Amino acid sequence: QLVGEALTKKLDEIKAKTNLTDEEKAKLTNDANTAANNAKDKIQAATTNDGATQAGKDGVAAIEAVTVPADSVVKKNAKDAIDQAAAKQKELINNSNNLSDSEKQDLNQQVDAATKTAKDAIDAATTNDGATKASQDGVAAIEKVVPTSLEDAKRAANQLVGEALTKKLDEIKAK
Repeated sequence: QLVGEALTKKLDEIKAKTNLTDEEKAKLTNDANTAANNAKDKIQAATTNDGATQAGKDGVAAIEAVTVPADSVVKKNAKDAIDQAAAKQKELINNSNNLSDSEKQDLNQQVDAATKTAKDAIDAATTNDGATKASQDGVAAIEKVVPTSLEDAKRAANQLVGEALTKKLDEIKAK
């Protein structure tokens, strides 16, 4: 009976952890059930009252030893990958000498938004694969926030000048 109560308490604790993935919960549930089954087997095999009592106590201890983490390891690792990608991208942005402060600020805000979106998706994931995919998608979104190179900026400016010149020449020809 003590073993059953300890198991119920542990399973309730596992179910209450909404931030764990399904696989993490399944492993913890399996660990708790295994500890309970081992204890029940030892109780059945006991040849004395003291032996049965001790087997029950040992079983309760084994069930209680199944540690339910406060946070999902998979989700923590996924968020760490997001943080690393964001830090790398912000460093790239902030070290771009051809950008104005406002351009850098805008790009950094885009990185922050992509980071938040990715972390929200990781939190919402219910499986290991879901958390991993959310992390991969988030890293890809963060890496898309790239500063314009000086060459690209020059090309764009030259194109605008060329378009304006063509438009003006067309106006002149039309007169």
